[in-house]
Amino acid sequence: MQLSPEVEVLIIWGQKPYFKTKKVKSHGFCSQCQQFGKRYSFHARTFFHLYYIPLFPVSARIRHHQCCAKCSKYVPFPEEQFDGLVASLKERAADAFLALADGESTVVFNGERESEPVDCVSYLVDVIDWLHDAGEQEFVDNLIARLGQPQHLILQEMMQAELLRIQGRRREAIDQFQGVMSKRGAHPVAARRVAFLLTVEKRHIESAEAWDKALSVETDPHQRVGLLALRVDSLMAGKQWPEAVKAYDSLFAAQPSIADDKAIKKLYAKAKKKAGVE
Repeated sequence: MQLSPEVEVLIIWGQKPYFKTKKVKSHGFCSQCQQFGKRYSFHARTFFHLYYIPLFPVSARIRHHQCCAKCSKYVPFPEEQFDGLVASLKERAADAFLALADGESTVVFNGERESEPVDCVSYLVDVIDWLHDAGEQEFVDNLIARLGQPQHLILQEMMQAELLRIQGRRREAIDQFQGVMSKRGAHPVAARRVAFLLTVEKRHIESAEAWDKALSVETDPHQRVGLLALRVDSLMAGKQWPEAVKAYDSLFAAQPSIADDKAIKKLYAKAKKKAGVE
């Protein structure tokens, strides 16, 4: 049968991952677009498809780690490399846990004797994100369950709050982190997590207050510069102009070179104009 010249045939073809395994869903920040949203992690192999029917593979099987639902970017790992990395992270998490059990606040990981000591609490809270999205939920749950001693309860609550964030339960995570902050001996990580989540929720005035609390317990000069910059962003987003001007002045005092940045100069001038400051 001969087709009429007016008939157009739509051919759908391309490349996409198929035969996904070890699938994990989460919520968090994208390392590419810096947006907070849904993420997907899975093992898969890319196939050439015709009408979405996979015909032949065009890549080896890889881990699509933390694929962003907004920008579709992800971190690729060959399966073997990924499995080795996961094993290393689990070993380090165990080392940090054992260091805490021995009354140490920092740890130097095996094979890295010349490296700087790592804060155990910060590492354990941070590593949850990666291990959860690697499909190691059972390992994470067991690790949290073992933090039952009174001296480790604050860490246990922070790790539980981090899991709430990963599950997309942001407001519950905020409440739990704020509960941790109210306790004596709370770790500065809790204040930073609250501030980040409040920023995502667009509760800018509250997030500025949280950044201020984080600054009150942060002693590292480089970390303080970053926290000051984030506090400025929250105050600007919340249109707290007089406070933003003061925050800019504190930022410039901590790192004068930032004042030379043209974009920063423009924002500083805007804050001063809105605040009625000459």
